[in-house]
Amino acid sequence: MAAHPVRLNQIDQIQPKSTGKKSQIISFRALNKEMDADINVNDDKKFMKLAFLEAKEGYEEGGVPVGAVMVKNGKVIGKGHNKRVQNGDPTAHGEMDCFRNAGRMPNYKGATLYTTLSPCMMCSGTIIQFGINRVVIGENKNFQGNPKFLQDRGVEVILQNDSECIDLMGKFIKEKPALWNEDIAKS
Repeated sequence: MAAHPVRLNQIDQIQPKSTGKKSQIISFRALNKEMDADINVNDDKKFMKLAFLEAKEGYEEGGVPVGAVMVKNGKVIGKGHNKRVQNGDPTAHGEMDCFRNAGRMPNYKGATLYTTLSPCMMCSGTIIQFGINRVVIGENKNFQGNPKFLQDRGVEVILQNDSECIDLMGKFIKEKPALWNEDIAKS
């Protein structure tokens, strides 16, 4: 079972908020903001599950199991998974495939990107470039990624520590260590 999601570097800032609603709401107090951002944990779990299904599809295709889903105004606007192996494209990470599938739009502000694994520098740069304000990460145990880079540029980062995401990536790394090292450009 996944732990409650937390905003990275803000673990001690979590304050449960009673709303009387059936869904669980957790309030996160940003260090440099006066207002709270309400995060519906149930929605985050639902969208992460969609990202996980994308990761699983990539794994079943023989690729790296990283999936991503982009949501704006409560609706999925793009989804994708790592297709680097399948397409022979070193830039076809899960987040990049998700952006490609979301397509062109005037801006991505207000969108949340759900990704099963902490984003690499290439994907983090794309998140910054296109103004994604919020990223929910399934796990960072198998790959630390660049959450601090995102946070330093004003992106809200939530880490779910999702056991399914952790287990699938761990399984893949054990089965195909050379392919994993190639994916993260580690010799």
